[in-house]
Amino acid sequence: MIVTAAVYDSDVQTTLVDVFRQFTDAVSQWQIFWDVVDEIDGSTCVLEPEKPTRAATYRRLALGSSRHAVVCRCTWSCAVYFVSYKILGEKPVML
Repeated sequence: MIVTAAVYDSDVQTTLVDVFRQFTDAVSQWQIFWDVVDEIDGSTCVLEPEKPTRAATYRRLALGSSRHAVVCRCTWSCAVYFVSYKILGEKPVML
């Protein structure tokens, strides 16, 4: 889900090209994040979500026997940073 705000001034004439440009600028801010998520999905064992899509901003990854990691992007302020992760198993470890 892309969260962004668009403000239109009723005194200024906004064209369809302007709206499209704002949309493509907003989408391009997420491209690095999507590239990383695509790499995670293609090179690791993703436990959750069961069928990962770009809309999901977290992944639970298998690390080996009885260990897994949860990686999530918990803030909407910047699309390129993973904010937190946890390694869980027999003895949960917060990093």
